Amino acid sequence: MMKALGSQMEKGAVSESNRKVMEDLKSGNMDSKPTTAVDKAYAEARKAFLPPFDDSATKAFRVYDSQEVAGDEAWAQISRVVDACIHNSTPELNYKQALQKWPWPESTAKLLDLVSDPGMKGAKYQLKTMCLVNHLVKFHNRASKKFMDGQPEEMAKYLGLPKAVTERFLELFCVASYDRGRAGYATTKQLKDRRVIYTLVMYLLAHGKEMKAGSIDQLCLDMSMETKDAISLYREAG
Repeated sequence: MMKALGSQMEKGAVSESNRKVMEDLKSGNMDSKPTTAVDKAYAEARKAFLPPFDDSATKAFRVYDSQEVAGDEAWAQISRVVDACIHNSTPELNYKQALQKWPWPESTAKLLDLVSDPGMKGAKYQLKTMCLVNHLVKFHNRASKKFMDGQPEEMAKYLGLPKAVTERFLELFCVASYDRGRAGYATTKQLKDRRVIYTLVMYLLAHGKEMKAGSIDQLCLDMSMETKDAISLYREAG
């Protein structure tokens, strides 16, 4: 992801540690392991903050996997929708329009323009990753409270997301809790930061193997956050 953020990286938005990691990925030099207690603690903290990643990957686009992030059930749900939209595509209602049955924000809607032919190798995976990003943005915007009461079924209706996707995001970005006798889900600043990082990484992955987003300004605008804050989180992730 060395060039993923374009000019935003070139202007010093990414830490030296990030640059080293990206350079190592590019060169295939990922054999080094943490050697001190501090290094090991840092590696563990980074692992908990970032989406699941393959530190043995020799190509940047293979470090993260949107299917692993979504989990089996949520990915299956996303796959069914994408496959149906492609299969039922017509001149009057193509698959991109069908996927946006409920309007997508500008940043994720523009992602769809990156796929010209859904039949090309890797196109379906890319489209499914885009759907995952769109769900992440919606979750970020709707799950803004420190505590949300209700069960997953009720949460799905409130968030406007499929149940399987809701359950996965609650698992990743919230903790089951109680507030004044009500059962529900709570979140913390750390968990909110985590979902921003997940969204940013998946957004880059949705751009295809080159992972060149150029800018995340519109994404941040759609998430009601400052670009500098998102970049800061990315730097903290190492």
